[in-house]
Parts: sequence; C-alpha cells; structure tokens
Amino acid sequence: MLLTIEIRQQNAEPKREQIAKPTGEGAPNQAGAKGAAPVRVTKIGRNDPCPCGSGLKWKKCTCKEYHPDL
Repeated sequence: MLLTIEIRQQNAEPKREQIAKPTGEGAPNQAGAKGAAPVRVTKIGRNDPCPCGSGLKWKKCTCKEYHPDL
C-alpha cells in the first residue's frame, strides 16, 4: 500500500473518470450499436438424416450441398 500513495493538494477536487459506458434510453445513439442479429447454426449430427432429403444418414450421404469436401 505504501507504493500506491498519492500526494494530494489541499482544496483540490479529485479527477473523475467515466469508466462504464452509458446504456439504456439516456445513452447517445451509436451507429452500429444495433447491428445484425446473431446467426444461429443448427449442427447436424453424424447419425441425423441429411437435410438434402435423400433419406440417408448424414455420414453416408454424398450430396454436394452439405458435403463440399467430397
């Protein structure tokens, strides 16, 4: 604690810094504050049916749309 001592002058008011950003109705409008909604991705399990509609399990299907690496 001794290393963090600050010397103050008498009758001097302390500096005040704004640390938190204002939010809510009183906050100033920021461009891009609303942004786009997050994209939700549904994960396909190995044993789930392939979304291409072939009727095969995802691990056995060879459709180009969902398996670009094949």
